Amino acid sequence: MRTVRCSYCHMTGHNRRGCPERKKFMQNNPESWEARYEESLKRRARKARRCSFCHDTGHTRRTCPSLTKAVAAIRQADSEHRRKLIPVLQASGLRPGALLLEKTWRGEGHSHLVTGIDWSLVSFRKSKSYTSWLKTLRIHDGRQSYLACPYDESLPRDVVGYRDSYVSLVSSGDEPLTPPDGWLDGEPEEAIRTWLKEEKLTIRDVDRYVSVDYIA
Repeated sequence: MRTVRCSYCHMTGHNRRGCPERKKFMQNNPESWEARYEESLKRRARKARRCSFCHDTGHTRRTCPSLTKAVAAIRQADSEHRRKLIPVLQASGLRPGALLLEKTWRGEGHSHLVTGIDWSLVSFRKSKSYTSWLKTLRIHDGRQSYLACPYDESLPRDVVGYRDSYVSLVSSGDEPLTPPDGWLDGEPEEAIRTWLKEEKLTIRDVDRYVSVDYIA
């Protein structure tokens, strides 16, 4: 096995860049050639970095200022979306206690009692996908399931999200809607960052969801 020898202090077990003697010297002599050369290498490395979100150099995704603004804009849009949803559900009667009828492609009909709302699935970004967030109990067999909102013009697509044409409202619910504390403030920033990272979304992808002023 080859032994690493430092070209600065000539000791074994580390190289020049990791040499503790060299680091101590540079710390005590910041204007020395050694210290200035090390700083130039660090500047060169920073310039070589390219952010995976905005594609600019000089920083990473974790410290990207454009990403911070995008997350704030998405959270604000989500808060506005959630505040619009509550009165729509209250007016439509689509809340706990409501009775829904689900038709299958075979023509069968199943009655469902709305038992609650999965608030974690209700968000601005998820409203653009096929997300079902009404928690129900299928009456004839007691099976718990999730249904999307009924297809009804009184339920705006941009507010309630996906509407299922196979689901209809039979009778309104009378139980109150009680979202968790902080839910109306929008999806947590960390959850938005995680979503953007897991989906590998970039600054161009965010434009499909919100308009962000990256300059201000």
